[in-house]
Amino acid sequence: AYVIGIAFALSGHASWFFLGLMSALTALVGICYMIVCRSYPDGGGVYSSVKHRSQFLAVIGAFLLIADYVVTASLSALDAFHYFNFPNPELWAIAAILAIGVINWVGPTKGGDLATLIALVASVAAGVLFLSTLPHLPHVDLQLPREGWTQNWGHFVGIVLALSGVEAVANMTGIMVEPVGKTSRRAIWPVLLEVSVLTFLLGIAMNAVPNLTGHTEDMLRALGTHYIGPWYGVFISVVFGFLLLSAANTAITDLVSVQFLMAKDRELPPIFAKLNRFGMPALALIVATALPCLVLLVEHNVVELAALYAIGVVGAITLNLGATAANFDLKLNFRDRALLCAGSLILFFIEITIAYQKRSALAFALTVLGTGLILRFLAKVVIPIRVPVLAPTVNLKTVSEAKEIEHLYKSTSLLAHKTVNP
Repeated sequence: AYVIGIAFALSGHASWFFLGLMSALTALVGICYMIVCRSYPDGGGVYSSVKHRSQFLAVIGAFLLIADYVVTASLSALDAFHYFNFPNPELWAIAAILAIGVINWVGPTKGGDLATLIALVASVAAGVLFLSTLPHLPHVDLQLPREGWTQNWGHFVGIVLALSGVEAVANMTGIMVEPVGKTSRRAIWPVLLEVSVLTFLLGIAMNAVPNLTGHTEDMLRALGTHYIGPWYGVFISVVFGFLLLSAANTAITDLVSVQFLMAKDRELPPIFAKLNRFGMPALALIVATALPCLVLLVEHNVVELAALYAIGVVGAITLNLGATAANFDLKLNFRDRALLCAGSLILFFIEITIAYQKRSALAFALTVLGTGLILRFLAKVVIPIRVPVLAPTVNLKTVSEAKEIEHLYKSTSLLAHKTVNP
């Protein structure tokens, strides 16, 4: 929704070249995550998988992921109201994020179905738009980059904005249908195809629009208006506006999930795992809603927010791929390990570039990391952890006792054990 507009704003008619590189990188990262999810079926996300190498690095990755989700919510909500063409979109975005927080407070039950419907409509709308561009492709104005290597690398780094989709899929491996390797592959491929292929093709079509300027935040509206008509420009703007709000909701719920999991692992104070009456972690949701609003109060330029976004997600994915590649306890073939090494190395140089070129992004990432590590210190040192004591009157089964009565239950059952089940 916003990457092609940012690409054109940075590099004009050479944007197709950088979008092609971004699509190739997205494909590489997606393939790497298929390897990660197959290797860690209990959790392929950065926090779950990196724990197998280093708990501290896993915490660093989690805080980088938190930084990513905070800006994802801010950027998605802000760009939604650019597509809706509302005045003062940053204020509307803040209001929308607060409304999403209120909805999640009572525990949404049908959010997944609604998100799926919006995504399907958006996919069809984007597909129709691409098909309408086909007759115009012979007139496309494609140019090769004419600037130096340093400037071109900076343009490429500036549009690395489509990577968090595969990390989001990887975070769900713990609840996927077995076999996880096959299920995660089925989940990642659609993300890869739509992000890589459709973004690149629409980026090419963008270069056939004459005198194209000023649509950094709503490029799909400009394409719909030019190729089909003003009515379709409005239609696709509304559809993608709701898709972006859905993305903001996803980022907020992911923020809650990461905080809850870390609190359960005693990496954050236990209050972050305390549930409200509706079963939602209350403080975690408040933080997940307040931080994106705070970011929008400080920064509401789409291009600058993109840099804040990238430094978090690129850092988290670099850690994930690198730690998996360096885990020689995993039985990976040479090709898989080489792909993981290549992906982590490319992303490492991208992360260093963002930190060097965008000091505000570096300051943002360090602020999130510093705050998070302080909270981790409080959780481990300052705040005492209550250790539950098993009451002698509670009748729990041992593993062997549970197996003896297993035949009495026709369905799958969840049973409390008083001994460890390896």
